[in-house]
Amino acid sequence: MEAPECGVWRGFSRTRYKEGPSKDFQTLFSMSSSGDYDSMRNYYTRFPNRWARIRDYIREPAAEMIGTMILMLFGCGVNCQVNLGGNTKVVASPKGDWLSVNFGWAIGAAMGGWVAGGISGGHVNPVVTICSAIFRRLSWKKVPLYILGQMLGAFLGSLFVYSNYFHAINLVEGGSGVRTVPGTAGLFATYAAPYVPAANCFFNEFLGTFLLLIVVFAITDSRNGAPLQAWFRWQYSSFYWA
Repeated sequence: MEAPECGVWRGFSRTRYKEGPSKDFQTLFSMSSSGDYDSMRNYYTRFPNRWARIRDYIREPAAEMIGTMILMLFGCGVNCQVNLGGNTKVVASPKGDWLSVNFGWAIGAAMGGWVAGGISGGHVNPVVTICSAIFRRLSWKKVPLYILGQMLGAFLGSLFVYSNYFHAINLVEGGSGVRTVPGTAGLFATYAAPYVPAANCFFNEFLGTFLLLIVVFAITDSRNGAPLQAWFRWQYSSFYWA
C-alpha cells in the first residue's frame, strides 16, 4: 500500500506534536507503525484541523439548541399573539383563539423535531433526553451537553419572542418595566393557580410527561408497526377467527 501524501504527514506532525501526546496521537502513531494509511487519510479527511473536531463535538448539542429554539419561537410566539392580540389596549379586535395556540405549539414541536431529528434525534426536551439515556438509546456522557443546548435554545427562542412583543407587553402591563406574575409572565412559563398545591402540580407535570414519552417511544420504536398497518392486521385476525 502506498504511503500517504506529504500533506497528511505535515498535518500529523504540525498539529499533533505541538499539542503533545494524547490518545489521538497514540492512535495515529499506531496507524503509521502498522501501515494503516487509509485510516489515517480518513481521519484527516474528517478532522483536517482542530475546528473540525470542535464542530463534530458540538454538532448534536447545537442541533438540540436550534430545535428547541424553533419550538419556543412557535409556542411562545403564538401565546403572545393570542393573549396580547386579544387585549383591546393592543388591537381593536381579537387576533387568534385557543385553537391557534394548539396549532402553534404542535407546529413548533414538529418543526423543531424535524430540524434536529437527523442529527441529534430531535429531543428538544430534557426529559426525553434523560429517558433516552435510561433506556440506552443515548450515551450518558451526551446528556449534559444535550440539556445545555436545549436550555440555551429555550432562552434564545423566548428572548426573540419577547423582543418582538416588547411594546405590546408594555401596553398590557401598563408601562415600561412593569411585569407581573402570572400576568404576561404566563406567556413564557406555566404558573399554578393559587388553590393548586405543589403535589398536584407535580402530578400534573408527571402525567403529561408520561403520556408524551409513551407516544415518543412508540413512534420511534422500529419494532412497533405503523398504526394503520397494526389496525388492519387486527381487523384481519378478528375476521379470520370469527
